[in-house]
Amino acid sequence: MLLSVFLALFLPCAEKGLSAEELENLPKVAGKELTMGDECAVCLDEIEPEQIARRIPVCNHGFHIDCADKWLSKHPFCPVCRGKIDRQSLIGSAGGGGGGGEVEGDDDSPV
Repeated sequence: MLLSVFLALFLPCAEKGLSAEELENLPKVAGKELTMGDECAVCLDEIEPEQIARRIPVCNHGFHIDCADKWLSKHPFCPVCRGKIDRQSLIGSAGGGGGGGEVEGDDDSPV
């Protein structure tokens, strides 16, 4: 009995990772637009300025897209700070608030 109480209090609930739809709705940015550093915490390689990266909205940490998707498909939180991703903001937001796959920060294009 005491063990089950301990486990319930101190072990986090196992949550499923993000779905393919949720992953696709996370923002994508150019590596040069990352403000929280240019190293991917999953693979520890540098994110090049011209590479497209996935940014986690809750904390603005950025990762290579493949690295982020592998991690986030198993865990619904940032691998650096453990900030939990708000799933409700990702569902059905293609082209909207979640980023919808558009690359932000390309200010070089003519208006």
